Amino acid sequence: MHLRERDIPSRSAAPSVRRAFTLAEIVVAIGLLAIVGVVIGTIFAAVGDTVTQGREVSNLNRFVARVERTMRRDFENMVRENGFMVIRNETTNLYNGNRPTALPVALTVTDPNPRPRRIDEIMFFSRGDFTSKRTPLHPDMIAKSDVARVYYGHGQQLPEDLGADPNNPDYTTPYARPRIDEPMIGFPNARLGQPSSLGVVNPNEFASDWALLRHVTLLVPRRTGVQELPDQVLGLQPNIDPAAYYRVADSSRQVALAPAAQSAFRSISGTVPYEDYPLTNSGQILQTDPIGRNIRPFNGFTALLGTDETRARPLFTSGLVDVAVTSLDEIRATVTRPWGRPNPGSTIIAEFGPRTWTAHDFTSNNDRFGFDAARAYSGTDGRERVGTPLFQLNGNAYGSGPAPRPQTQQEWMLDALPSVAYDPVNGSPDQSGYRVRFEDVPPRVYIEPGLADNDPEVRRRVAIEQADQEMLASSVFVPRCTEFIVEFSFGIVDRRDGEPTYGQQLWHGLQRRAPNGDVIVDEFWNRWDNVPLQDFANPQTPDQFGIRGALPDDAFDDGNLPQNASPDQGFIDPEILDLIRVQTRFPPDGTPQDDTIAEYCFGYTYRDFNTDTDGDGARAGDEDDIDRTWPWPTTVRITMRFVDPGDLEREQTFQFEFRVPALEGRL
Repeated sequence: MHLRERDIPSRSAAPSVRRAFTLAEIVVAIGLLAIVGVVIGTIFAAVGDTVTQGREVSNLNRFVARVERTMRRDFENMVRENGFMVIRNETTNLYNGNRPTALPVALTVTDPNPRPRRIDEIMFFSRGDFTSKRTPLHPDMIAKSDVARVYYGHGQQLPEDLGADPNNPDYTTPYARPRIDEPMIGFPNARLGQPSSLGVVNPNEFASDWALLRHVTLLVPRRTGVQELPDQVLGLQPNIDPAAYYRVADSSRQVALAPAAQSAFRSISGTVPYEDYPLTNSGQILQTDPIGRNIRPFNGFTALLGTDETRARPLFTSGLVDVAVTSLDEIRATVTRPWGRPNPGSTIIAEFGPRTWTAHDFTSNNDRFGFDAARAYSGTDGRERVGTPLFQLNGNAYGSGPAPRPQTQQEWMLDALPSVAYDPVNGSPDQSGYRVRFEDVPPRVYIEPGLADNDPEVRRRVAIEQADQEMLASSVFVPRCTEFIVEFSFGIVDRRDGEPTYGQQLWHGLQRRAPNGDVIVDEFWNRWDNVPLQDFANPQTPDQFGIRGALPDDAFDDGNLPQNASPDQGFIDPEILDLIRVQTRFPPDGTPQDDTIAEYCFGYTYRDFNTDTDGDGARAGDEDDIDRTWPWPTTVRITMRFVDPGDLEREQTFQFEFRVPALEGRL
């Protein structure tokens, strides 16, 4: 084999000389690489931050969209013709007697600028397909309803308490084992914003730990007759054993095996319930009857808690109850017909207010059957008795007997809040000012069956306790909600030249000011920003607020008793003010900027008792009595603030406006 000449390297060629990098060149190269690395790292970090922030913004936008969508659906389906609405404005307060004062609340323990925070509430009724959030104990027994009470407001956590020995947790404390009849009144140091005290850490002290609840209460009317039930329910045979039937069937305290309040009103829910017994001739029997009418074990908690939960009165404040055995018609009757006989067989007819019926300690011996049996729709003279929400400045419209109490209807509406609103004129103010319980994490995530898990009663108890634990977080709507503000508008337009709110609708609630001091929200009264809400009779006088058309004509001067505006001045009739603003508990004192609580109610109708046309000494019952529509706002505005779980020092603010439906058949 012969090699070609070009494949043979030339030996005569000079050897190549390899030149090495100098130290200076190496240092420069390393520096350049470091700079390039830093630039690339910065670029990647910026891109990563942008992507992360984009994801956070996207997630936040999706969350806010879900919140708005849910609230808008509730408002769009609001019941007007057979329901009412309550708005409570409140700042965090020191509850120190009849005049609560604003309480600054920090966002976190490191917040250098605590401030009073709004903890408003709103409640109304809505139609839809509602299902209880409780984990069902049987797949064929789930509480459902096409109408519900919808409540938005902050919840309240209980201080952690597992006993004094950390190595031996006590699971019988109210914290660890929630009870359906928990009124929350035993925890005065756990109110929203209340500073922690010695030995008690308040989990509600800092606003970043709060949560906004959407508490939906299904309205399920009381059942009559024999109920169709599954053959097997938690080891019981209700279609064979009458005792099992009464434990499984719906009652005044239970619907579809879930605990149920016997009314939408707290005062009535705290009374002794009565039952119907379709399988016996016993009729209506108080809860002291030995038949439990409750799936909860007979004496199941007695040894641990000292009480028998088969006879407990389910309360909304427990956070475990989202069903009420009632209907819109029953609720309306309670609000508009609160008259009854204080004693059986008595000829005296008096108005029953929530506070006069039973205290909110829920230990009263008053019974529900007695409350219902005492109801009266007319006096002994045959004159119809209706609830009056107005101050009676002109004596007793009914002529004789006890005079109507002022604003009784509003008192009942406030009593329908699932929370216990602070009430300084209550005989026991310490028994008010509490919210519905919630927990971010159940105190006991898993309930151990124990050694007696072969006992069917123990298995039932474990299933019930597990469902109770899971319910504590079921109503949380916006976690870490640091503020919740509810305001409303009648569509009245500001026509004052040169004002910053010119051309905008007026908003009502607790007074709020812009940073420059301008009033942007004012309480609903006969003035706005200290200017009279007045529709002048003289067309040459400029109307500073476009109120004509925003409210019906008789809202300014209807010419009727019990109250009447000056005929020619065009002020809003005092009747309208007394209808909407609750004065009996927090009367306006002329300094709205100092008010920390305001309560507004929007109801069904109100009755004008005019003159005594028939000369019987009573203005009520005459042919000139008129039922008028209770004015409602046209728009509700919700402002909420919450913090990012990843950065508790940063608050986000969002605001939504929702139209309030008009009455059926009206524009």
